[in-house]
Amino acid sequence: LAQAAVSRVAFCRLLASSMAPAPSNVGGEGRSELLRGIPNFRKAPQPTSGRLSAVNPVPAGVTRSDRQPRNGHDVARELRARANAADKVQWLASVPASAFAGIFRVEIDVELLQKILEAMMSACSEREAREVDTEALDFDVVDASFKVLSALCEQCAAAASFAASFSGQKERARSVELLNIFSRVAGKSDSDLKAIRDVLVPEAE
Repeated sequence: LAQAAVSRVAFCRLLASSMAPAPSNVGGEGRSELLRGIPNFRKAPQPTSGRLSAVNPVPAGVTRSDRQPRNGHDVARELRARANAADKVQWLASVPASAFAGIFRVEIDVELLQKILEAMMSACSEREAREVDTEALDFDVVDASFKVLSALCEQCAAAASFAASFSGQKERARSVELLNIFSRVAGKSDSDLKAIRDVLVPEAE
């Protein structure tokens, strides 16, 4: 009986020692001999770098409203988005004068050129009919139209002249009247208007 009791005590000690945590070389955690080979899901969190992941500031498919036009298609789209002629001229005036050479580096669409002149003529005619003092206006559409058209004809003379060559009698008459408004309302001289006239209506010299 005494020998059986000693054997039972020895067995219990052996079992207890097998259940004791064993040292681990991962994160300093101890694991039971019986649990070895079973994945440990309580691992320490992995260290993260101090850098934040790159985030796209503009969601896909969203176009910035303040982006400058890159070509004639962008210009046409912006003009269609504005129903009021004065708003169209104001948007055109927001484009840097030096940018027109890049926008129309290949060509100016014939229809687009006429849309620009049509908006300028409509806005300038309305401005002249109202006889408002220029100093009282927040935005002078006549002066803006002159500056935009001057930049267009100077920066893209060849492309603008080619597009204007397809103009009919009605379109040419509109261009002449627009130049007259520049002279009457904005006080522009013949020398001021020469660059525009040479491109749009050279036969009117």
